[in-house]
Amino acid sequence: MLKNILITGASSGFGRDTAETLAHAGHQVFAPCATSPSAIGPMPALTDSYRYELSKLGIDVVLVQPSNYSTNIFASAQRPADAARGPGYGEIGAIPDRMVETSMALFESDNAPNPHDVAEAIARIVEQPSGTRPAGLVVGQSFGADAINAQAVSVQAQLMKDLGLGQFAEPRTGAPAA
Repeated sequence: MLKNILITGASSGFGRDTAETLAHAGHQVFAPCATSPSAIGPMPALTDSYRYELSKLGIDVVLVQPSNYSTNIFASAQRPADAARGPGYGEIGAIPDRMVETSMALFESDNAPNPHDVAEAIARIVEQPSGTRPAGLVVGQSFGADAINAQAVSVQAQLMKDLGLGQFAEPRTGAPAA
């Protein structure tokens, strides 16, 4: 069954690949583009808001979080202007460089992740029945993000219940309201 799909941030990379993959599969894709990194930061909160607001209309909203993939984010990463300050932080000052080194080693290895994995994971989500899709999905090596997300879902569900809005925390199953 073909579906209408909204993808936020489809100007390049994962979003564009996903939009093209789903459109080639025959789905109708709506893909506005976020061109500023400041537009990407609040995406998890926006996704949660959409999920709560649209769930009762039978619309599933899923936050897909790509893990470490070789993308333009590494090319555009800024380094501190005063590199001499880093050693003053001791071992903790080495964390940013170590993260980049670890990621670059992964990208150059025989087991380098394929960025198209993200589009394929989203295509699998689209094929799941309405009301059964996850609130979020980490694609690739999670580095613990999946565990943190599971805790956040539990906390959010409790908050919604405490506010008397628990019905919004549960997915709607069946046909959308007329």
